[in-house]
Amino acid sequence: MQSLPIWYTPRRGYDIRLLRVAPGLDSQPLEIFSYSRKIISEPHYEAISYTQSGISKRIRLNFWTAKVDQAIYECFLELRENRRRPLLWADPFNFGLYGPSEIYYNTRIRPFSYMNASRTHFWVGIPLPEKASKSIELLRNMKQQLGLSYASNMGLDPYRSREKVSVRQLVMMRSLAPLMSRQHWESLENTFSFEFFTRMSTIAELVYSRHPFIRFQSIEIPWDQFVAPFDLLAFYYPYCTPDLRAMKVLHIVEYLRRRFHFPHSAPLDPHEILLVLKSCCREADDPRDLVISVYAITAHAESASQDALNGIDYSLSIKELFRMTALRLGLLCFSVSGKSEDLPSWVPDWRITSNVFPLNHKESTFHASPHEKGERFSANGDTLQCEALLVDVIQRTSGFLPSRRDCDHYNASSGNAVVFDEWFTFAEEHSKRNVPKDDVLLEYIDTIQARGCNHRWEPTEPESPRFRIEQARKFLDFLRMENAKETLGVKLFFAACLPSHGRKFGVTRSGHFCLVPRDTQNGDYVCIPHGSKVPVIWRRVSDLYANIGECYVHGLMHGEVRSLISVPEQIFQLA
Repeated sequence: MQSLPIWYTPRRGYDIRLLRVAPGLDSQPLEIFSYSRKIISEPHYEAISYTQSGISKRIRLNFWTAKVDQAIYECFLELRENRRRPLLWADPFNFGLYGPSEIYYNTRIRPFSYMNASRTHFWVGIPLPEKASKSIELLRNMKQQLGLSYASNMGLDPYRSREKVSVRQLVMMRSLAPLMSRQHWESLENTFSFEFFTRMSTIAELVYSRHPFIRFQSIEIPWDQFVAPFDLLAFYYPYCTPDLRAMKVLHIVEYLRRRFHFPHSAPLDPHEILLVLKSCCREADDPRDLVISVYAITAHAESASQDALNGIDYSLSIKELFRMTALRLGLLCFSVSGKSEDLPSWVPDWRITSNVFPLNHKESTFHASPHEKGERFSANGDTLQCEALLVDVIQRTSGFLPSRRDCDHYNASSGNAVVFDEWFTFAEEHSKRNVPKDDVLLEYIDTIQARGCNHRWEPTEPESPRFRIEQARKFLDFLRMENAKETLGVKLFFAACLPSHGRKFGVTRSGHFCLVPRDTQNGDYVCIPHGSKVPVIWRRVSDLYANIGECYVHGLMHGEVRSLISVPEQIFQLA
């Protein structure tokens, strides 16, 4: 038998290979025929997306023997039962993964193959449990009863939706919760912890596709029906749910799909997408996919006003690509959590998932720098020169609060929650201001909830100081009292403390309460780069500085630094 390596041959221009699965019985070999077409002249074909299994299977391709991955082999077998037997597009028959000759096709031509397909089959490769199917339907019905509008209020970052969470909605959801049994949750967890939904290639292909269908072997679910209920679990289910790794990813993909296929007043921002995806579990065989796929999405969107790729491709090394991305991020590069020793401290490592709530976001109301616009920095190799104000020094920090799982937003009885009581004791002991205890508590609340970050639990209307103090007292009493009741008010207060997770609580030399990165040490500098929305922590290392990350400093988040007339801007060299 002769093997035909046809799928490793790159196509020229806009040529693609389309496939048709020949009819046959289960006992007969899988036979496929390929046809060369121009992508712009062949609108009637269907695309296939899948995750490689690493196991090879033999097929007959144009009367030759060829090998394909078992995942796409099983998809072909299932589609052979389809009487329509449509023309199909699948990436291994159109381009390979090796050599510079594939760079142009991979980043610029390949997206059109999904965009022009009449439908895309997303082959998950596992059967959908009956309970999981019923769970999706139940959740969809619950969402309708709550009157939640997924389309009109969603944003790219699911934690900053215009649709705020209310006690009324949690009360309604609590009455509906018994409809979901333990078996329902287990089936969902087993299904959606599968890596298919967190593959970077799958994320991009879902965005490109106009009519995606999720295929669990013989069961096919339209994407719109599949994705609709999942933000319900993260934000409105008042009990601890299974940790569905793909939940946040599904929300982000749906937002990108809506923006990608319809003209919008503003183009998609690749850096905003990179920041929100960094908090999600993502897999990629090539780490560069984590960045290049995002730039490719923005370059091909309906509302794209310019070529976002512009030098971003697979000819760059990982370090070169990450460094170039950091420079394009601008001041945001200081805020991204997740650093590596093999990269400069100002260059984020996109291989590291960081489940820390970002403070430097366009939806926040922060404006720490007295200069509202503009950034002043330049790079020379691995060194970054930046203008900034040195406004304070970290004097002492308390214990570290681990990151919060997406399923634990209302789990105030978790073991980590007691850290908030320890932090408050620390705050009372180290407060340098001669003010009433209630004022100390208010400053503490503002800090642990990073008031002004505009997350989903931050109220749109101002609350009275008295109400906020009462809510905080109830929360602290719950943490201290063994048999205290975990009310919905307690759950909501805990949920609003999301910015504290993954950080430490501290106090500066001037007496400001603060939330700082985990690696912050006593003596680190609190700086505000020119034009930055938030302060950052920098550490002096010999004649240079290391970027530790963004921080929240109570009393310095809304331009108060203007009153510090004696503070001049300095030039910092970061490495």
